[in-house]
Parts: sequence; C-alpha cells; structure tokens
Amino acid sequence: MLPVSLWRLCLILPSALAQTGEIGFLPRQVDALEGCQFLYNFRCCNYDYVGLGRSFGSNGTITARLKILPGTNATEGVDFDFYQDSVTWQDGDVDPKAMLMVIYNNDVYEPTKVVNLGIDADPASASSTSETTAYIRDDNDGGTVEISPTAIVLDERFGNMECLMWAERSGAVASGRTELTVEYTVCPEMVPERNRADANDYWSLPLTGPLVWEDGETGKKCVLRNLGFQAAIDLVWPDCCIGTNSSNNTLLFLINPDAEEEPEERVCLKASLSDNSTATLPETSMLQSMIINDVNLMEELGLNCTRGLDCLLDVSKTSIVGGEVGLILDAKESDYKCPQICNLTVNSTQQMSYASYGNAEETFINLGKAMRDWQPGDKIICKCHGIAGGDVTHVATMELHGPYSENTASCVKSWATCDVPDLLGIGYKVGADHLRVLKSCDDTKTTPFELAMGSHAVYGADGVYRMESFEAMRPTVVGMYRMCWCRETAERNCTVNGDFSVSAGNFVYRGPNIRAVMDPYELGGGWGTFKVTEVYGTGLEAGDRAMVLPECGEEAPPGLNVSTIYNEVDKELDFGVLSAENGLLARAYKVCWCQLAPARGHYCDAASEFRAEIGSVRFLCSRRFVDRDQDGICELCPMMFQTAGGWDGMQCVLDGGLFSLTILWYLVGLLLFLACMTSLRFGRTGFVHGVPRLIEDVSRESDTVLVTVVGYHNLTVFNKMQSIPVTLSGTGHFLLDSRGSKSIPFRVRPRSSNTLELLDAEGNSLDFRADSSMGLLQISLPRALLHSTILAVRFPLLAQILLLSAGWAALGLYLMPGPVEVVIVILIPLLLAGMLTCVWFFVLRTSSSLARRLEMFSKELKKRNPHPKACKKGPDRAIAVRDVLELYEKFAAFIKDRNMYYIDPNILRRLTSTRKLSYAELVGPQQVQWFVSHWWGTRFQVYCLALQRHAKAVCETLDPAVWGATSYWICTFSNNQYQITEELGTSHKESSFYLALHSGICRGTCMILDEMAMPLKRSWCLFELLQTITLEQSQVGFKGLLFCTENGVLNFGASTVEMSMQIGERLSTLSLEDAEATTEQDKNMITQLVLQEMESFEKINTVLREHIGHALGICRDRVDDDFDTLFVKLGTLDEDKLQIARARRASEKDTGESPAGMSRSRI
Repeated sequence: MLPVSLWRLCLILPSALAQTGEIGFLPRQVDALEGCQFLYNFRCCNYDYVGLGRSFGSNGTITARLKILPGTNATEGVDFDFYQDSVTWQDGDVDPKAMLMVIYNNDVYEPTKVVNLGIDADPASASSTSETTAYIRDDNDGGTVEISPTAIVLDERFGNMECLMWAERSGAVASGRTELTVEYTVCPEMVPERNRADANDYWSLPLTGPLVWEDGETGKKCVLRNLGFQAAIDLVWPDCCIGTNSSNNTLLFLINPDAEEEPEERVCLKASLSDNSTATLPETSMLQSMIINDVNLMEELGLNCTRGLDCLLDVSKTSIVGGEVGLILDAKESDYKCPQICNLTVNSTQQMSYASYGNAEETFINLGKAMRDWQPGDKIICKCHGIAGGDVTHVATMELHGPYSENTASCVKSWATCDVPDLLGIGYKVGADHLRVLKSCDDTKTTPFELAMGSHAVYGADGVYRMESFEAMRPTVVGMYRMCWCRETAERNCTVNGDFSVSAGNFVYRGPNIRAVMDPYELGGGWGTFKVTEVYGTGLEAGDRAMVLPECGEEAPPGLNVSTIYNEVDKELDFGVLSAENGLLARAYKVCWCQLAPARGHYCDAASEFRAEIGSVRFLCSRRFVDRDQDGICELCPMMFQTAGGWDGMQCVLDGGLFSLTILWYLVGLLLFLACMTSLRFGRTGFVHGVPRLIEDVSRESDTVLVTVVGYHNLTVFNKMQSIPVTLSGTGHFLLDSRGSKSIPFRVRPRSSNTLELLDAEGNSLDFRADSSMGLLQISLPRALLHSTILAVRFPLLAQILLLSAGWAALGLYLMPGPVEVVIVILIPLLLAGMLTCVWFFVLRTSSSLARRLEMFSKELKKRNPHPKACKKGPDRAIAVRDVLELYEKFAAFIKDRNMYYIDPNILRRLTSTRKLSYAELVGPQQVQWFVSHWWGTRFQVYCLALQRHAKAVCETLDPAVWGATSYWICTFSNNQYQITEELGTSHKESSFYLALHSGICRGTCMILDEMAMPLKRSWCLFELLQTITLEQSQVGFKGLLFCTENGVLNFGASTVEMSMQIGERLSTLSLEDAEATTEQDKNMITQLVLQEMESFEKINTVLREHIGHALGICRDRVDDDFDTLFVKLGTLDEDKLQIARARRASEKDTGESPAGMSRSRI
C-alpha cells in the first residue's frame, strides 16, 4: 500500500491537467478468510477493505460506489456485505478512501470464492475502467489431517505388528469427506544426509486405497505398521490389514535385518490429500521419514566357533530359515561384503557353502570341523535368494576363535624357560587353551616324546603360553617345527598329541646341532688350538658364546673358565690352546652353548646359563704327561722325549718322534749360536759388531778400488746402488786404516762373492791408489744384522737369527722341557758352537794367500838363517841383491806393480814381526857396497831390474853367484822398521842413512829413477844427494851418484833414448827446494843442511844437473855407437868413417871425466 503522502502527490500533480480527477482502485489484493472477529447483523464475521484513490484532479466533489462484476461466485448478503454504500471526495480532497467489506462465517466447508469489483462515480466522468478481485477463503471447516510422528527411529530388527505412524483428522466441524494417500518416495536432498535404504534393507506392501474420513469424522488412523517376521514368512496377514474397508488400508513395512556394518539408513514417505478432500494437510505432515539404526547382530547373536571343534550356529534370530543355503566367507578377505552371485561349488579356507535346517523359530547351521584350517576372526554369513529380492544377503557375522596359523615364535636352547608371549589369535581362554610344538599338526605321531611333553604350554591370564617342562625339551634337535593348538572341552582335556590338530604357526627352536663325535684334545696344545669346527644349527649369531663344563647348565668347578665366542664366518668355536692351567682335567667335558638375550636377562656371564650342549670332548694328557692315578691330573714324564705309552697308556716311554725333535732342537740351537758367533763378535770396548772379514787383497782396477776377502764376504744389498758402511784396519795403509779414535769411514758395494768395491763415506769411488794384502774389514752390529747373509742367498743375518730363534722356540714349546732340560739344551749347543767357532777361526779357516806364502817363505828363511841376530845400524845392514830379487820372485804374484808402500807392511813387516828385526838382519846382513837412494812409490819391479842391471854392470859379469852377492844399503830392508826413532837418531849424523854413506866402505850412491825422477822430490833423497856430493869431494874411490833405471845405469850409457830424454826434461825444471818430507821437522833439518853445505839450493841444483848432464852425454854416445854399427850393417856407412867417428868420441871421452872424477872405463 502506497503511503498517503505519495498518493496526495500523485493526485495533486495532475490537477493542472484535469479539474475533477478520476477514481481508481488502489493496488492492493483483497484475500479474506472466514472468521469470527466481531458480530455484524447478528452474525460472526471477519472484515477486509477495498482501497480507492482520486487522481488527475481535485476540483469539485466526487462520489464513488462499488459494483459487482460478472464472474463473481460469492453471494452478497450471504457470503459478504459492504459496510457503507459509497465514499465521497470534497473539492480539493485527494486522500485515499476505503470501503469496508464484511465476510460472513459459516460452518460448512466451501471452496474459495471470488468477488469481481468495478467503480461507479458521480460525476460519471470520474469513473475509471480499473477492476479488482477479492478472494474469500474457507476457515478450515473440513478439519486438519496431521501425521505423527513425522520421523521414526527404528532398530534393524523384525517388527511386532505395531503401528509406527498415525494420521489424525481434527477440527471443530470436520465438514466433508477427506482421503489421505501415503506412499514411499525418494528422500529429498533437504533431508539431512543419511544413506538411503534400498530394497535389501526393507520390504513393504503398498496401500490398497487411501485412508478416508467421512463428513464429520475425526480421529486417528494407522498409516504404517511394522510387519512381524512370522507373518512375512507365512504370508498370513492379521485381521487389521484384511478387507476392503478403507479404514483398514495400512501401509505394511518389514525391516530386513542384515549383518553389514553400515551407517543409519533413511526411508521416506510422501503424504497427500485427494482433490475432493475437505481437510487440510499441513506442510509438516507431507513428508515422513524412518531412520533405521544398524544393530550389531554379531554381538547380539553371539555367533562364534572354535578352530578344531565342531561348529553349530544358532541363526534363529536372523532371516535364515531351515532349508536355505548360503555362503560363509572370510570377512577380511571379502571386505565384509557378500558376492553378488552365490557360487556354492567353491570351498576353501576363505569360502564355504552351508545348508540350514530348522524352522522360522529355531534355525541352525552345522559346519562340523570344516573351519579348522581357517584363520580366526570375523566370518560373514550370506543367504542366497533372500526374500528381499536380492540374490545374496549378508545376514549375520560370526567370530572364529583360535590362533592364527601364520604365527612365528622361537626359543633358544640355552634359555631356562620358554614362553610364547605374542601368539596372535582371537578368543583365547585362560586355562583352557593349550599349545605344543610338534613336527606336524596333521601327523602328530612323528613328534619325539620329549619335544611334545617339554613344549606343552597353557594360556595364562597374562596372555602368555608358558611351557611347563622346557628342560625335557632341551635335548631335541634344533630346527623348524609347528605350533599346534588345542582347546580343552568336556569331551577332551588336550593331553594327547592327537588333540593338537590346529596349526598356530611356525616355531623356531634355536641353537647348535649336537655333535655325535668330537675328536679328543691333548691338553697343552699338542694338536694346536682346541676348535670345534663345522658348528651349524638354527639361529646361530656372531655373539653366541660357548663354554667347556663338566655338565651343561651347572656351575663350573673353581678355576675352570674356558669360553669363546662363535665365529659366524668360519662356523667354528676356537677356545685357543687349553692346558691344565685352565682348570681342566684329563677327562670328558661338555661343550655348552649360550645365546645372549639381554631382554630376557640372559647375558651368558655365568656357567649356569650355558644349558645347551653341542657335544662331548675328552681331554687327554699331553704327550709328556700321564694320568697314573686316573684322577685327571697329568704328571710330567722326566724326559722331554718321553711320552705316554705302555700297556695301559699311562707309562712314560721313549718316543722316536720326540727324540728326533729333541736332536733337531739341539741342532737348531747350535745353528743359532753358530750364526751369532760366526757373524758377530765382541769388540775390545765390549760392544758387539759384525765379524771382521779377512782381507785378501786391496787394489785399484779401472778407477775403482776393490777389496777381495778371504773366502766369501757373505754380504748383500737390496738394490744394486746400495752400499754398506764399513771401516778397515790392519791394512798397513795410512789412508785406509782406522785406529783408536781416528775412524775413516768407507762404504762397500758387493761385486762378486768375495770382491767388494771400496767407496768413500758418501758412496763415491776413491780417488787414490790403495794396495794391501792384509787387514780386516769391519762392519757394525746393525749392518751385520741387515747385510750379513748366506752364500748366494739374500737372507740377512737378522732373518736367520729370527727364523732360527722362532724354530728353536717352537720346538721348545712343543717339546715342553723342564727347567733343567732348558739349561742343558742351551749350554750344550752354546759350548759346541764356541768350540766349532774357535776351531774354525783358529784352525780350519783359510788364511789369505799371502799369509800362506809368507808362512812358507819364513820357514825357508829360518832354515838358511835359524838364529838371526840384530847388528848395528848403518853399513853392516846391507842386503845382497840376490835376496832382494828372491823376495820379488817369491811374492811377484802379490807384488805385481806395487811399491815399497805395499812391500813394507804386507811382506817385510809380517816376515820380521816375530824377531822384530830388519829384513837384512833376517836374511843375513852384508857390509854395504852401494847406497840406494830411492822413492818408496817406485814400483818394486823397477827396483829389482835397476839393481840387477847395476850389479851386473859393476861386476862386469853375468854370473849370478858373483853379481848376486853385490850388497846394497836400502832403507826399507836395512832399517829396523820397528825402531824407526832409533834408526833416525837424535841428529842426522846418527841416522842410519848417514852412517851407511859415511862408513868409508860405501862405493857410491845408486839413485833409482823412473821417468818422473820422483826420488828428487823427497827431502831424504835430497839429504842422500847432499851426502853423496860431499863424499865425492872428500872420499877417495867414491864413485859418486849413479842414475839407475830399469833399463840400466845412465852413467854407463845403458838406457833408452826415450827414458833418457824424459829424465833430462824432468830434471831441467826440477828444483830441489820443493822436496817434501813426511814430517815438517825432517824437511826443515834437511833444508838447513843444504844451506850450510851448499849455501843455496841453486848450487845443489847446478851440481845435480851437471851429474845428470854427464850421464846423459854418455848415453848419447852409446846410442851413437849403436847407430853407427847399425848403419855399417846396413851399408850406409863405411868402415873408415866409422873408425874416425869412434876415434873422435874416444878422444872426447878421454879428456872429459864424470862429476865424480871418473869415467866408465875406470869403474
């Protein structure tokens, strides 16, 4: 309805266009309801109004009346009246006006009536063409039909014919006939979400006709009745539901209980009134619903069976009746759902068929023992061809009691008890359920008695199967077995194996296999360590332990503690070497086993935990022990080569093998001591070092110095460039010998079995000549251990000692000698080794070749001069040239190209060492005829040739007996090398050199020269030259200085041109001032003498050159004569010219004399 102000505006605005205006209906629908709000004309009535409005002008007065138009089915005065006839608008009035409409009430149901209205206005020009309709509705005189309850909650069970839902017609009048129809409908979405029930959940019979209330009839009528199961089965309907009387038309409903676990389900009903019904149906009664709550039939029915027992199911409370067939399935495997189609031919441990028997009141399914091998748990019972119209219906769920057949349990053979704490299963009963370990649950006769009896267990209140006599089961062979289950009933008490037909899974009996035979073991380790090999079993682990005990599971005797850990890789138990010290006796013991199980309190730290026996072993006395008293205590045989024997095996008898090993032990000890004694030596300082190698020869060859030892050096290096540190002693060579605190380090490198290359301390080749045929090669202890070896085998001494020591120790451990025997076996080889070493070194060892030659020559000299005596130094100690040549002849193989530096220490001193005399005194001294000035570095062969040629020249004969007697004073042979200080004296005039020259009987000085004229570079040769020059001037008959070479005497012209030229060239540049001496004192003394006698070195140099010049001149003439003779023979020079030349040279020779005042013809 528009506000008044708005209408005023609408009426006023058009006044500019129309003066009177126009009357029309306000836009409002009149919808009136019969009622009794007040009385009018003495009748109950209700009211409503019709709104009118003026528009398009406001001038003048307008009166408007309502008129009833065609199409109206209500009667004025009966159904309604207008409270006033008309309404008027005065000039300028534009307000809306209302005409009150009175609605009369009656008690008769009538349909809705219509009043069509129009407008008549005065003036007529104010009438409009607008129309409106007013509705008059009945005030529910037919009454109200309500259905209650609109929602029903039912359990999933059969009904008892009770009425579940009522329809009631109420109202004061209940006028007219009313028909109510109720039918099943799909639950609309607006209903709270619930599973909609389907045809398998319920069954119903539709209404045969509507529920009817006649005119004036009120009250309740049953809309929905819950059908009983028996009625459904027999199809006999109760009296309430029979007949054609519409009042008995009730909707029949039957719940089909099933065993499926499902949420609540909803069934919806739709109610409606027929078109000619007078009553009304509230909207809240138009839709009804039934909520079906799932019922746990399994719990309610209590259907269960036990594996191994007869199974009889009472299904009376289900929809199954006698004679029906169906399936029983494993609920887990089928997901608690029945198949869509029944297949009664398949029977397994997950599905089987059944046939029920009985009637609707009592129905049973007899399965017998068919479910013995089924897994326990829920099993669904499905009915085929059910009355709900489906093919298969899940009607119930049963529970199968018993253990699962796939359990796994284990016990360890060493455990004190055995429990099965977690045997999975359903419905166990304390005290009634039993368990045994058998080979097979189907064939129980094959199970050993001790296994069956020892493994018997009863289910306890703590949920554990405890074996009652596990100790009886312990001897059983380990391995895989079956756990077999039995439930005690009135008919059986589970005492025989045949009662245990239900498999409860696998049982692993863990432990080692029992060894039937184990080899005896000799105490003391005569047969090595005590090992139990090939230890196999079930469930063995790396941490398992074993112990040797008198009896398994008992406490060990005091002192006995022999155990080990199982080697899982090698499958063995290694107890090590066992002896009586381990507390063992010579008797039988058990090898017992234990497996760690900290969770069960098994730590295998006590002998009582080692209950599982692996086998029995007998311990024997070792080969040197016997058990005379049969008490297990072994007594040692007195000799280490004795062993148990005799008629009873308990007597000490000789053992050939042990005797051989004893001899071998002595030999190994002897070899060990010999290896040490022959390779090592205590030095003077008390320290041990390597045995010195006796030197055969030291010489220089091809720029290397080689040391040859006597025999084999037995040294080795581990690569070709390696060398061994050594020192030398007793070689007589000052550059080689280490003496006292003076140590000269060298290194050697093996070249052959007896030859070594001598190197300096850095391993480089030596740059000086070294010659010797004596001495020792010293090697330190560490180097001796590393480099001393066996001939041709690189097996160092250290390895030899270690190997022999190990062998000696091993034999000792094996033979097990007593303390006295150990002392004997050490002392005897030690003494023998010492004796053999002494015999070897002092009797049998090969001396050097030179030593043997010296020994032979000493014997010859002793025969010629048995009692050599010392004589004064000086002229009486000369030596015949034959003795010098004999020395060279005897030792030429050793002397070779060596000089006096070699001759003196290696030959002369060793020949004279016993008498401590000079060599001249040893062979027989001579008075001096000639004094020899020489350099010790000149080859000894040159000495011999030069002296031989000089002797022959001065004796002018080739008769050895004559020239061989020529005597020479040679410092090397004439001086006592053991008394050098006495030989030199306190002044030069007391020296043996001076005394020999100035003796008055010395005929001259022979200077032994080589091409380098080396004697003139030595100070003592300069001293001898000075004395010779002095004697030339002072002694009558003194022949002066003769230059002797290996080719002859230069002064006599006996030399080669080349030698003469070389000597001349050398002396032309030689200055005697540069001469050297061994000591600075000797050099200074000789220098002072030269300056005193000759005033300067230049003067003595001049004298020397004059002497050599004269000698070279004679050589030249001799050469010229030889060439002239050759030319004559060749015919190039005639005899006359030859004579002239010779006469000329002869006259020159006669007029000239030598520096000593003589010519060759005068000698």
